[in-house]
Amino acid sequence: MGGLIDADADQVEIGAQLTADLGTLSKVQLIASDRTIKALMAFTNALMPGFIKMITLRAPLVVRKRGIQMKQTYMDAALVEHRRLVQMMKEHNLSANPDKAALARLNAECSRELEVFQGHAKEQEELWRLQNDEMRNIMREMADMIAAITAAIPDALLAARSELDLPIDEAEYRRIFDVQRPSSTKCDAYFQFTPTAGRWAPNEA
Repeated sequence: MGGLIDADADQVEIGAQLTADLGTLSKVQLIASDRTIKALMAFTNALMPGFIKMITLRAPLVVRKRGIQMKQTYMDAALVEHRRLVQMMKEHNLSANPDKAALARLNAECSRELEVFQGHAKEQEELWRLQNDEMRNIMREMADMIAAITAAIPDALLAARSELDLPIDEAEYRRIFDVQRPSSTKCDAYFQFTPTAGRWAPNEA
């Protein structure tokens, strides 16, 4: 699930991993007790709607990320051309060429390339702003999904341990789980979006 908020992540690989995990759960159901089967089905029923929703939400991120990268390509090309023109102007001046009209044309072209760069930079900045806002929205959506998915974990884990005759204090386990569970949904408080990297990173503030 976490990989889906990364616009650079390969969705095919994420889907393949989910398919493999679901296959493992299906195999378990062939030999598991009724209690374990019901717990695993409850977990899967909580997981799948969230996964599908995340795929839908990440699509605009992927498209916008490509747009950001394209803008960077245009910016880089404009910078290269601007530097080339500046070099030509320097050479023109060093050669003591009296053709002022040629120098004026070079200067005009140089200004135009700079305007092109600035235009793409401004558009890229707006795309990053939209990407940032959308990432925050998705993180909040994911927090709600995590709350629903993790709610199904205790029953599945306790059922599996019971089936394997592994002792555990059920009341204490549920107490500890309930204490730590809220922290998993507070994504905004612990992470911040870094536009230049296009990723969420730990918030050190």
